[in-house]
Amino acid sequence: MFYLKKIYRYLKFAISKKRGLFYPKFQDEFYSFQQGYLRGNYKIINERQKIYIPYLLSLPKKIVSQLYFLDAGFGRGEFLDILKKSGIKKIVGVDTNNKSVNQAKKMGTYAINKDVNKYLYLTDKKFVGISAFHLIEHMSFKYFFDFLILSRDKLTDGGILIMETPNVENIIVGNTTFYYDHTHILKLPKLMIETVLKFVGFRKIKFIYLHPAKEKFDSKYDELLYGPQDLAIIAYK
Repeated sequence: MFYLKKIYRYLKFAISKKRGLFYPKFQDEFYSFQQGYLRGNYKIINERQKIYIPYLLSLPKKIVSQLYFLDAGFGRGEFLDILKKSGIKKIVGVDTNNKSVNQAKKMGTYAINKDVNKYLYLTDKKFVGISAFHLIEHMSFKYFFDFLILSRDKLTDGGILIMETPNVENIIVGNTTFYYDHTHILKLPKLMIETVLKFVGFRKIKFIYLHPAKEKFDSKYDELLYGPQDLAIIAYK
């Protein structure tokens, strides 16, 4: 029996080399902690996201009252709060983090624990809007491409897609802070995002550079180092 237990422990350790021995138990809790510690607290992010309110208010009231707005990878729920304060009542949040989903449910949000592409592919719903804040950099390029195709197909005509991602054209972001999140995969400069959006059929595409580390720059090089750290993308079907 002793040897069987030892063999079992050895096999468990061998398997853990890929997934981690302790990490699976703590991954959701750690990710929530990491977001607060490195990205900013709930209040800061919620305040920043108020810049999107005019775009939400500009959506046709009739469509807003009939269709859902999907927030993909909603995390702590900052944008879910923005949606509610903008008068959008039919909201669905999709996230793979158990802690985030359970917390959102406690707050009365219709929240689903599922991969966003899987959800979009299987749902029969049409959406007035889809948002994805700091989500697309976690995807492979093929997955990102599929996400845009699925978003296009599930949005109603005139529906809005709002995304935000690290501005990798900023040298410090592209080479350092991008890796503060160990789950980041894909660096997406503005031109690449624009190219894919146009290819899959989005129109009226707008980019907004956000959150500079400095307000004034001494040179173009200074701007590349301390300029906008995030990039917002707003596109319509």
